[in-house]
Amino acid sequence: MYKTLIALFLMIQSIYASNFTWGAFGLVLHWEKEPVLKLSKDIAEFYKVDQLERMINRLEAETKHFNIPLELYANIESEKENLKERRIRSYNYLWGNLFDQNGFILLDSEELEDLLKAQVEKKVQFKNFKEISIRARADKLKTMIDRMNLIYENSIGRKLFDDIQACAKKGKHTLLIYDDKSSLSGGGYTGGNPSTFNIFVPGKGESAEIRMRFDQPDEGAHQVVSVEGTKIPFLAIDNIFHELVHAKHVMCGTTSKANAEAQAITEENQFRHSRGETADWPDRDARAYEEGEQVWYGLF
Repeated sequence: MYKTLIALFLMIQSIYASNFTWGAFGLVLHWEKEPVLKLSKDIAEFYKVDQLERMINRLEAETKHFNIPLELYANIESEKENLKERRIRSYNYLWGNLFDQNGFILLDSEELEDLLKAQVEKKVQFKNFKEISIRARADKLKTMIDRMNLIYENSIGRKLFDDIQACAKKGKHTLLIYDDKSSLSGGGYTGGNPSTFNIFVPGKGESAEIRMRFDQPDEGAHQVVSVEGTKIPFLAIDNIFHELVHAKHVMCGTTSKANAEAQAITEENQFRHSRGETADWPDRDARAYEEGEQVWYGLF
């Protein structure tokens, strides 16, 4: 009986080891922990490339679940020396079926490496605000700078930048805005760096970081609820302004403990009403923050 229990325990342990599950950009990966995590790392790198993002989104729609074969990374001993080999195996495994079904042309190892290397990001200062920097790939960097320039040309937007600069100088803080495809589901995210209670202490504050997807369309990635109960577009420029408001309060130490979202939405509404194309829109309802609806899902 004792030997039977031991054998049963080892069998259960073996089954459990092969049932590790991990999500990666909409895909669900199953099997042993090590190959699952290796594949998820490669998917994260692939997702940075627009061409490969489209393929990942296609996989999510058509396949989604993957049971990783044990031999996928066999004979790869040193990750550092064989990263190229691992990535091409991950690539071929993911898209082998899509190639058969949809005529995708699979890349060779060198072509894949060239695509990944092309994702080099650049960091630049925004105008004369040496405390504000933006980081992204060159084409996406231009998109964000153009939109921030539009905010800067608006009187409310200009005051926002001036307030950010004043608090940055006072506390020796900085603001970094960077492109992050994975932030799409929430539009954008702002936080203190480091995360401390200083964001609630007026005059103290903390450095801030904003991460959002720079290439979302001008129409935005979401619709939000208005005070009239209707849905209004959350335009890309309003999305950026909203996150900049959060950043201002983080850096000035004036973040609301009670409702930081309502605080940002109030200023967002003022900005929306100051622009001719959206001046007549109803206010966004600060009480319905979690009721927004995603309407753009990235590249397909």
